[in-house]
Amino acid sequence: MNKKAICFKTIETHTLGEPTRIVTEGFPKYAAKSMMEYKEYLENNYDQYRSAHMCEPRGHKDMVGALLVEPISKKSGYRYHLHGC
Repeated sequence: MNKKAICFKTIETHTLGEPTRIVTEGFPKYAAKSMMEYKEYLENNYDQYRSAHMCEPRGHKDMVGALLVEPISKKSGYRYHLHGC
């Protein structure tokens, strides 16, 4: 078996008492034209990474998640909430 290990870096915090996991490194980069395009790319191709971080046994249904990414343009300032498990 010749599988490549994938390493993620996260910051564990709390938001209003709820656990929050911020992924700072490890997700694939993609030259998207918008944040929505990047979000859809990740959902369609790498949703298993979100599930691994947010769902049991490493997470749970009430966990909040965020992905820190490079801005798409110099005017960028965007945030969104991914759907739960």
